[in-house]
Amino acid sequence: MNTITDREKYLFLARLAEQVERYDVMASNMKKLARCDVEFSPQERGLFSTAFKNLIGPKRSAWRVLNDSMSAQEDGDYQKLVLECKRTIEEEIETICQDVLSTCGYLLHTVTTTEGRVCLLKLKGDYYRYLAEFKTGMAFSEAVDSAHDAYMSAFTLAEKSLCKMNHVRLGLALNLSVFYFEIVRDCQKACRIANTAYDGALEDVDMHPERLGKDSALILQLLRDNIKLWTEVGMRTPLSPAGDEPSATSPSPTAHGRASTSTEPILVDSPRSPVLHSTMGATPVPNHYSAGRRKSGSTTSPGKSTIYKTVSQRSQG
Repeated sequence: MNTITDREKYLFLARLAEQVERYDVMASNMKKLARCDVEFSPQERGLFSTAFKNLIGPKRSAWRVLNDSMSAQEDGDYQKLVLECKRTIEEEIETICQDVLSTCGYLLHTVTTTEGRVCLLKLKGDYYRYLAEFKTGMAFSEAVDSAHDAYMSAFTLAEKSLCKMNHVRLGLALNLSVFYFEIVRDCQKACRIANTAYDGALEDVDMHPERLGKDSALILQLLRDNIKLWTEVGMRTPLSPAGDEPSATSPSPTAHGRASTSTEPILVDSPRSPVLHSTMGATPVPNHYSAGRRKSGSTTSPGKSTIYKTVSQRSQG
């Protein structure tokens, strides 16, 4: 009788857990698979990302609800109760983030492809960003610095090795721009990153329309929606000083601080807003992320309306 390998067993159990929506079991098996000292395939990276995305998403949403509830409570005793619940959620988020970050460390030792390395570095940036959402003081600064370092390492590598319409490179630009808008609160830099990625990809689409995949087309739509939202926010609120374009030597964003704005955008993986979009993990953005989104008009240079139409049609196909 044939015996299955540990890799086959953990992969089978992870897929089985996904089918029955037991994401804690799915995540546990993907962690075990990572410790088999093997390189993840794109499909396995997708399973790893999906497992932890579904674990952390509800907890981040719960934290936002509790954070709002604290502000609404006037009674000190009730505020203390909410604070206890909030701290419990923060501990759970921290545990998930550290699990992902440590597992990414294992996977980065075995990865041999540029796309795989970019995916994992982006994933590290994402989970440090999730820590920065609730950390304060030095812990916040450390999370921001770590997210920035991971994103910029991925960004530099992607710029050198991946084409402009590659869905991994586009997803990285999307999440990096969300990091600058949501965490660093630098609307101008977020817009520049998103616009540069969007315009560069459209130029490639213009030359090689047959190479545009559905994943890239969908991320282009998410970038376009974010650019429109951020442009509107920039008209209503003061923007931070313009910074340099992302590069391997661009400074850490911690110095920008955590200035408050009159508009608090929410990530797509939070239920409070369907407008601000971000990919999570190494997998392409799921189709349900675009459900119910309003169509936006042209946000870049004239003469590309035909390409906008092409992108929209391909993503809906």
